[in-house]
Amino acid sequence: MLTLSLASELSTFTMSQGNTRFTSRVAIITYADTANKVAQLTTYANITQIQQGLLSINVSSSSSVAGLFK
Repeated sequence: MLTLSLASELSTFTMSQGNTRFTSRVAIITYADTANKVAQLTTYANITQIQQGLLSINVSSSSSVAGLFK
C-alpha cells in the first residue's frame, strides 16, 4: 500500500512547524475527478500526525482523470 510506504519514508525526515533549521513540513492533496486538500503545510506538527493523516486517506472509486489537466 502506497500510504504505508510513504509514511515509512517520511519518518526519516525531521518534521516540525517550528523555525528550526533542517526540518520539513508536509501537505497532503489527493485527486481523482477533482483535487482535494486533505492537509495544509501547517496541519501536522510531527511524524505521528502525518502518518495518521496518510493512513486515513480513503481510496477513490473513480476511474476518471477528467479535469486534471488544464
